[in-house]
Amino acid sequence: LVTVVFGHLFATADQRAGMRGDALSATFQVANWHYLLQGQSYSRLFVSPSPLLHFWSLAVEEQFYWLLPLVLLGLWKVVKGRHRLLGAALAVLSLCSALEPFVFNMSDDRIYFGTDTRAVEILVGGVLAVVLSERSVRRRLALRLKYRAAVVLGAALVLAVQLWWWLTLDQSAGWLYRGGFALYALMTCLVITAAMLPAGPVRHLLDTRLLRYLGERSFGLYLVHWPVFLAVRQTWPTMWTPLRVVLSLGISLGIAEASFRFLEQPVRSGRWPRPGQGPKVAAAATAGVVVLALLPLPADAAQRTVDFEQSAKDFAKLGESSRPTTTTQPSSSGGTGSPRTTVPTAPPPRVGLFGDSTGLLVGLGLAEYGRSNPDQLTVAGGDADLGCGVARYARIRAATEGPPIPKCTQWPTNWAAELDATDPDVAVLVTGAWEVPDVIVRGTGKWSNILDPATAAYATKELTEAVDVLSSRGALVVLMTWPEYGVWSTVGQPVPVQRQHDPARMAKWHQIEKMVAASRPGKVEVMDFASWLGPRSQDRTLRPDGIHIPAIAIQNEVAPKFLAPQLESRWRKYWKSTQTTTTVPPSTSTTTVRKKGG
Repeated sequence: LVTVVFGHLFATADQRAGMRGDALSATFQVANWHYLLQGQSYSRLFVSPSPLLHFWSLAVEEQFYWLLPLVLLGLWKVVKGRHRLLGAALAVLSLCSALEPFVFNMSDDRIYFGTDTRAVEILVGGVLAVVLSERSVRRRLALRLKYRAAVVLGAALVLAVQLWWWLTLDQSAGWLYRGGFALYALMTCLVITAAMLPAGPVRHLLDTRLLRYLGERSFGLYLVHWPVFLAVRQTWPTMWTPLRVVLSLGISLGIAEASFRFLEQPVRSGRWPRPGQGPKVAAAATAGVVVLALLPLPADAAQRTVDFEQSAKDFAKLGESSRPTTTTQPSSSGGTGSPRTTVPTAPPPRVGLFGDSTGLLVGLGLAEYGRSNPDQLTVAGGDADLGCGVARYARIRAATEGPPIPKCTQWPTNWAAELDATDPDVAVLVTGAWEVPDVIVRGTGKWSNILDPATAAYATKELTEAVDVLSSRGALVVLMTWPEYGVWSTVGQPVPVQRQHDPARMAKWHQIEKMVAASRPGKVEVMDFASWLGPRSQDRTLRPDGIHIPAIAIQNEVAPKFLAPQLESRWRKYWKSTQTTTTVPPSTSTTTVRKKGG
């Protein structure tokens, strides 16, 4: 259903392109490893999530249904049927799983999707089962008030904490991945134990009619809720959030109720399929899913997210065309006139691009435009890296949480080397996306963002140092404002990413860019691309992921209409302001000496 209905009616070009692998990995119960391998690409940060993403959890469970019985059989033989030793062995395995993230250097994604790292959450349930299989334990819990009261009170407290976490905790919180999930599983064991007591407030709470109704339909709800929520978000990205949630829940409940009545209950009661037909139906269903997954879905290649890794390689290959340092012009007097004053003419500027992935794509598109229009400009290279902002924060929290990529903090050295190698006339800095997430500023230890005065001051200092480096060899520095995110770019993204896309944060960064430019008159200018683009910043055909503009669109539309004229005019003005006029005797030629940077 997801492959056919969602794939044809609601999916983005990227979702359609990935549907085959998503469906097959879900069918064969390896979705968690499939998504883990996919997540290594920088491009995945900007792609709408797969409608089958939630099958990662089912894959982990299914892998345990295959493996845990074999493990238990082996342990049972080793401990010779002694329950306590079996429980102790499961507890040791649980501990090993919980300690893996501390022992090995693992990314958050590896911890989140790994079967081995999530094993603790199922294994502690196995330990609980062994404990509660002891008759003496059950008797103490049921008949002794002090034990029963301790379990009930503890369960009530942890259930309150769990509810609080559901409402407030960011999924990107680092401690969740390093002990947090294991702690949550232990807390759930306490809640389960309290719910199994003959009486008590926890049992009474969980025994309400509404929760029983949802519990009976919980598997169907889990299967359908994620694609339904994505479909609603992608169809109405600007809908008021509470209304969108209510609509999504209503649709999910309706589908789950239909599944419960017409599919799940007939299977459970034995009404369908007929006795002996189950394996055939299962085989036919699996074959049907495989066939559907292999059928191509319509997808517009132009709407696919950029292949950033390949774009980075292409950017690194940008040619470093030579530029003459002197020009020879014929004398207007034919070589026999009076002494005269030369009037230098600005050559086409050599442009260097610096910044993050947005700057990288601007550089690629502008370079292609420059090859066809060398009389206007050429691109001499630059240093634009994936995921690299200017502000060197201690930690960044967006789709994932962690310190910046090491190379992203080395821009003073890298940029200086690039300036020496390519000698651009104009250094264009395009950044913004990595200045506005939730961050920890070095030396503070607390989370904030660019709307906080202290964080804004730090970002201002960093940008000031950046423009000083870029102008140190005499190039004109141009800060290109980047437009606010497209409203659809937060669909299915975690809460920190949604906060990152707050238009007020990008507006604050634009303000900082203008302040820094004003502090360096004659050396730094702001090229307000965000204002020029205006409402088109919300044009999904121009910005498929809501953040980047593909290089082809830069080349065909942005460069001829905005970038080239703006850079050319600013360069001419800067050239004139930095020239000396030389008076020479009459001759057949004169030499103009350029003083780049004054």
